[in-house]
Amino acid sequence: MGLARKALGLRLGVAAVFVATVLPAYAVEATLVADAHVNSALPSVNSGTISNLYVGAGYTSLLEFDLGVLPAGTTPAQVSKAVLRLYLNRVDVAGQVQVQPVNAAWGEYSVTYATLPALGTPVQTISANQAGSYVTVDVTALVQGWIADPASNYGLALAADTAAVQFDSKENDLSGHAAALDVTLASMGPQGPAGPIGPTGLTGPAGAVGASGAMGPAGAVGPKGDTGSAGQTGAAGPAGATGAQGSPGATGGAGPIGPIGPAGLTGATGLTGATGPSGPPGIVFLGNYSPVTNYDKGDAVSYQGSSYVSIVASNHGNTPNSVTSAWALLAAEGAPGTTGFTGAPGATGPQGATGPQGAQGVAGPAGVVGMNYRGSWNTGIGYQGNDAVSFGGNTYLALAANSGIEPDLYPSAWAVLAARGSDGPTGPPGAAATVSIGTVTTGAAGSQAAVTDSGTTTAAVLNFTIPQGAAGASGTGGGSSSPSGAVLGSMYHAVSFTNNFYSVNNTNASASENTSVLTWLPAGCAATTLNVYSQQPAQITVALREGTPGSMVDSGLACTAASGASCVATGGVAIAAGSFVDFHVTGENGTASAVWMALGCS
Repeated sequence: MGLARKALGLRLGVAAVFVATVLPAYAVEATLVADAHVNSALPSVNSGTISNLYVGAGYTSLLEFDLGVLPAGTTPAQVSKAVLRLYLNRVDVAGQVQVQPVNAAWGEYSVTYATLPALGTPVQTISANQAGSYVTVDVTALVQGWIADPASNYGLALAADTAAVQFDSKENDLSGHAAALDVTLASMGPQGPAGPIGPTGLTGPAGAVGASGAMGPAGAVGPKGDTGSAGQTGAAGPAGATGAQGSPGATGGAGPIGPIGPAGLTGATGLTGATGPSGPPGIVFLGNYSPVTNYDKGDAVSYQGSSYVSIVASNHGNTPNSVTSAWALLAAEGAPGTTGFTGAPGATGPQGATGPQGAQGVAGPAGVVGMNYRGSWNTGIGYQGNDAVSFGGNTYLALAANSGIEPDLYPSAWAVLAARGSDGPTGPPGAAATVSIGTVTTGAAGSQAAVTDSGTTTAAVLNFTIPQGAAGASGTGGGSSSPSGAVLGSMYHAVSFTNNFYSVNNTNASASENTSVLTWLPAGCAATTLNVYSQQPAQITVALREGTPGSMVDSGLACTAASGASCVATGGVAIAAGSFVDFHVTGENGTASAVWMALGCS
């Protein structure tokens, strides 16, 4: 565009020699002289050499253009439009970008967030949504203001409240789309006088001589000039002999030259000159350097962040950064870029294997010997220094090893650690409480036993509900007999995976099969029926176990109940006299839920 403008200026300058004319509207591209960005998170860092202009997420970008390329004398009214063109190469968060004037001077290679000049009110906004595209914004009023007051041209800033994007800077040699400011000028008025002629350029090679053009027609002959006036006639002499002939009179002056005739027609165009010699071959980029490739002169490669061009033919096996006789540095590796925007956290990786146990650490220094409380003082116990005992309501600390020395009589051996407090006042006499039996009700078979208190805190009245046992089979012998299948225990338990073992005839439960959950059967019995009703969210299995403490085994009597349902297991498991029984529950989840278990044993 610069060459086009110069050519246009030359043509307009030549035309001005002959006639003053009004120029049509045309565009001029202002020169981008500085660009940089600053970051509030890195207030002392300059980024004037970075290939991208970051905007948003704490970043603000600055641009400055030189308007000296505009014709001298350009006025604000002659600027019909000014458009800022930016290349959007990355969009992390789409949104609006604000264009604001910069109110003070700044340096491309020195400006930081800490030295960022004050910014004016936003004059325009840009929608930054599509990466890999150009965005434009009308900044006509801003440019007109700079022309009216050139000292106010400190450039412009790009900022964003919610967007996070990147534009190409003038240092971006990858895509090379630096910011541009196109200024369209309206009619310029009459052309000024032509400037001085520049120095003559070097003479190019002469082309072949063209054929001579046809001779133009001869111009018309101008009119003949007027004849000069005749000289005075001499006085008549006396007649005498004829004298010699007198000399001729002076010729009269020439008349004015007639006008020049019109120019002849232009001759035919001469023959085209011979083609000049071919220029040197251009650079051919072949990607990353490979030691197995044979490179020709002019081939270019990238190696370790820099670019190199081969300066010899048959270049094979020569490392670009070490063999300078075969390679020339084309473009050095740029400085590291600023840290990019933080990405979203990745998914948590799997748990790594546990590392080996570290070596045993060095033993720490011995701590200060503390007090050792030995309980009540005993005359038959030998005590060491710092042993503490209680005696007579006081607490004493042994000052040295001793035995049989009563603490209250020997202050050289014992020191009072805490004296007995004084007796408190006697409290008022309490009222005697009473407990009485209210009602005793038989509940339905399989229901839960219950007791309620209908009395007061000082006079309890206990009401019992005892479930009826299932009827046993009729006996085969004479006389009276107990029902077969009598209930040995029907218990409610809050079941969860915290405990696995439950008592047959009380509410005890335990994670391990300890003695607190075992029920002793000194006479033994035959376990015939196991009934379970479960409100556990998970399906559970209840099994009867029997044996002796430390040697309990499954009896084979078990059933599985779903949540909100019951199950029954029948059989004839012989429980030996003197054996113990309990319930083992599996499959439960962590929610403690009601489960009723009943064992029939005859």
